[in-house]
Amino acid sequence: MLPTEVTTAELARLLGVSRRNFPGLAERKSIVPGSRKGTYALEPSISGYAKHPRRLAQGRHGTGETLSTAEVEALWRGKLRAFPQSHLDARPS
Repeated sequence: MLPTEVTTAELARLLGVSRRNFPGLAERKSIVPGSRKGTYALEPSISGYAKHPRRLAQGRHGTGETLSTAEVEALWRGKLRAFPQSHLDARPS
């Protein structure tokens, strides 16, 4: 079972982005802060980040090509499978 919140480092690794990008992503509500400082809500942040490129494309080009739900689900299932469970289990409480 996946946790509901992850650390900044864990989310950055899962999303494949630098932690330096987090202030901008948080400002655009692409990632969602958790209940404790330095944590993020896992599911809403993944969902928000997945929508981020589509919002960028729509802002730049008026309309953007979107992925099907199945394509997005397949992408994120692969990312979640690749993310070592040990990283999630080893978080400090």
